[in-house]
Amino acid sequence: MARLIPVLPIEQLKEMKPLCVEHEGVPYCLIKVDDRVNAFVSVCTHKDLAMFPPKIKGGLLVCPHHEVAFDPATGEVVKDRGKSASHLSEVAVEIIDGVVHLEARKRHRKLVPKSERKWVEKEGKKLEKKKDEQ
Repeated sequence: MARLIPVLPIEQLKEMKPLCVEHEGVPYCLIKVDDRVNAFVSVCTHKDLAMFPPKIKGGLLVCPHHEVAFDPATGEVVKDRGKSASHLSEVAVEIIDGVVHLEARKRHRKLVPKSERKWVEKEGKKLEKKKDEQ
């Protein structure tokens, strides 16, 4: 069953600036591309490592671990750098009253190894604390 998670007002999401959020140890990446909001489970499919956050290089989402590059509009692998990787898992997004919501699902959690979930939860708390301080 899906759960809608409110993230932020749509006007705060900047074009081609990924926003990472954590929910129950799952790293999500939202990115606005051509006035469309896309979201993915932010785990590189090469080694199941969290891209929290992914880098942006040449208009692509890039895994900070192995430099595998993904299309921010589709999640498809654009540059595999000789690694066996598949597309990122897409996440449904809804805009409700001007607020972006992620559709979190239990199956997303299964995509993230337990050791990565613990790390992501810790990093997510750091991000929240940093956001609260601003």
